[in-house]
Amino acid sequence: MLNTPKTGVFLAILALATALPCHPAPPTPEGWQQSLEAARETARQDGKLIVVDLWADWCTWCKKLDEEVFTSDVFREWAADYVLLRVNTEDGAEGTRLQEDFGVSGLPTTLIITPDMVRVGQLQGFSPAPTYIQNLDLERAMFAMLVRAHADVDEATGSETLRTLANDFHERRDGARAASMFERLRHRGEETVDEVAWNRYYHADALRLQGDFEAASSALADARTSAIETGNEDVRELVDLLPYHIARDREACADAESALDAYLHEHPDGVYIDIAQEALVEIRETRQCA
Repeated sequence: MLNTPKTGVFLAILALATALPCHPAPPTPEGWQQSLEAARETARQDGKLIVVDLWADWCTWCKKLDEEVFTSDVFREWAADYVLLRVNTEDGAEGTRLQEDFGVSGLPTTLIITPDMVRVGQLQGFSPAPTYIQNLDLERAMFAMLVRAHADVDEATGSETLRTLANDFHERRDGARAASMFERLRHRGEETVDEVAWNRYYHADALRLQGDFEAASSALADARTSAIETGNEDVRELVDLLPYHIARDREACADAESALDAYLHEHPDGVYIDIAQEALVEIRETRQCA
C-alpha cells in the first residue's frame, strides 16, 4: 500500500468520501471493461494502451465525465485506438489497488497505462471532450519524449540527467527503464554516501516493478548494507518495508506476512507503522495479499 517510494508517503482512500452524500453509481459506459486483467490481456493482444477511468459513487465530476465526455462522438472516435477500463476506487480490490499504486489523490482521474502497468499519462479533473482528449494526447507525447531521452543516453549524459530520468521512470512504474538508469549511476561511482543508499533502494524497487523479483531481492541486500552504513533511517525504513512489496507482488502471502512482522519489530515507531499494521491484519483475516 505504499505510494511511490520517492515521496515516502502513503495515500489514504479519500476519507472525505464518507462525509459526502451518496449518489447512485453511474452505469458503465458502453465499450468500457471492468476487469483490469481482462483489459491488460486485450491490450497485449491488440497492441494498444489502456485508458483507465477511476471513479467513486460520491464523485459528481465523474458523473459529468460520463454524461458529457465519454458519450460524445469525438471521444468515441478517439478511444477506438485504446482499451477502455473503468474501476471503482472504493471496491477494495482492483480499483483501490490502482489508486494506491499510481498515487491518485483526487477524482475523477484518468490514467493511460501500458499492459505492463507503466503510467504513460495521468489527468485529473473534468474538462470538455476536445480539451480532455487534447490533454491526454499531450500526456502521451510527453512520455514518448522521455522514452526517446532514455534511448539517447550514453557515456556523455550527465549524472543529474540520469538521476532525473531514473526518478521519473520510477514514479511511472517503468521498472525496466528506471533500473537501467540507476544501474548506470551505480557504475559511474559519482554518488555521495547518501545518494548511494537512496539509489540502491530505488534500483531494488525498480527491479520489483519490472517483475524481476529474484534480482530485486539481491539488490535489496546491497541497499540494506548501504542504508546501515550511512545511518540514514529514512532509507533503512523503506528498505525494511520493501520485502513486503516484493512478496505482495509475487502473491506470496506468507512471505508478505513475515516481512510485515519483521518491519514492525525493527521500526515500532516507524512512519508507516499504521499502514503496515492494517496490511498485516488484512492478510491474517483474508489470507490474501495481492
